[in-house]
Amino acid sequence: MELVVPTLRVILKESQEDTNNERRLADLEGVEEERELARRRSQRYQQRMTRAYAQAVHPRAFTEGQLVLRTAEHVRRNLPRPSKFAPKWEGPYIIKEAHDSGYYYLTKEDGTVLTKPINEKWLKQYYA
Repeated sequence: MELVVPTLRVILKESQEDTNNERRLADLEGVEEERELARRRSQRYQQRMTRAYAQAVHPRAFTEGQLVLRTAEHVRRNLPRPSKFAPKWEGPYIIKEAHDSGYYYLTKEDGTVLTKPINEKWLKQYYA
């Protein structure tokens, strides 16, 4: 005949396993709530970022005949400055043609036409 007498260690381990199982079930029940909270936080964050971006970015639209400045060549191509005092902007130029896709043909004030079009991100309004 065999007699099994559990030791204190075995009894404690079995009770810990039961409590661990109960904790796991409780955690699994709360997972959906945590996911929903995380989704809501993410949505609020995205909305705040959208609002901040909309406040910081001002769309630019230029019309024909408007005076503008364009960025210097070394700035557009991300080259080192020719000198410490080299200007970042050139101009003023007059917009000869404006296209809906965001590029413009420019002329100098003396009437010289620039052959290459330029994107609107490289232009800013000139205030005389």
